[in-house]
Amino acid sequence: MKKTEIKDIPTDVLKKKEKLLRLATGILIGMLIVLVAAAIFISVNNQSFSPMLVVALALFPISLMNIQRIKKIKEEIRRR
Repeated sequence: MKKTEIKDIPTDVLKKKEKLLRLATGILIGMLIVLVAAAIFISVNNQSFSPMLVVALALFPISLMNIQRIKKIKEEIRRR
């Protein structure tokens, strides 16, 4: 499968990708915050460790990768 480079994608498609990626990343970060808060709340009330915290920390790098991808798309749109 051939991977298309970002400079070969039309501007309107890049803008749509940026908008969608921004929305998805915002939702992901929001859900991670809720998950961490719930894990901490459960851990404090039950006096035991909650595995939900591990899940939240494991999913955090996905949001960082999405933020980096948004920055690359913004740079390419700015160059045009």
